[in-house]
Amino acid sequence: GDPLLRLLFSVDYEFIKNENVSFLIQGKGTLPLFPDKMIRPGRIGMIEYYVHLPGEYEIFLPKNGTGHEEEPIGSITLNSGGSYTVFILQKASWNIREMHILTTVDANKVHRLWQIPQAIVIAAGEVMFSVTELDFSYSQAPSSIKSVVHAIWLLTSAIRNFLVVLLNFLKFERHSYAFFAALMTSSIRIFAVMAVFFL
Repeated sequence: GDPLLRLLFSVDYEFIKNENVSFLIQGKGTLPLFPDKMIRPGRIGMIEYYVHLPGEYEIFLPKNGTGHEEEPIGSITLNSGGSYTVFILQKASWNIREMHILTTVDANKVHRLWQIPQAIVIAAGEVMFSVTELDFSYSQAPSSIKSVVHAIWLLTSAIRNFLVVLLNFLKFERHSYAFFAALMTSSIRIFAVMAVFFL
């Protein structure tokens, strides 16, 4: 997704009540960032996460009630999927004017379009296996229990979904792939034995 940006600041400018003074972020577009978590009047506060387009941006401090400083305090590169916290410290009497960037979530290293081939393979697998399973189970079941066989097949899907929820709840994600691989291997062996003795 698009990157997120948050500001934490301590500046010389004093924000007062009912004043629409903002920081300014400028790059692909111009966006004012209004302090939303601070005690007014005050010079220390925070701007909650804003969603931005990826790209390089410059950050300008407020100069007065209507304008911003001519020189940016710094620049930041926002990458897709990343989350960034920017710390701004400005105190002219101490000759301090600094900006530090903390990457709280790393940007995406793999492009989202790589999901398309995976979705195609999964869809093809669902079409080939699900339809085949349903057709085989329905055609081989006696007329009196065809609907029951179909219900049992749907029950296995429900159990599968329940296992996914349970593993996520138990924080078992690290080993979930190995667990599902073991289940699939067991299923293959059971079906192989059944296929040998199927008449």
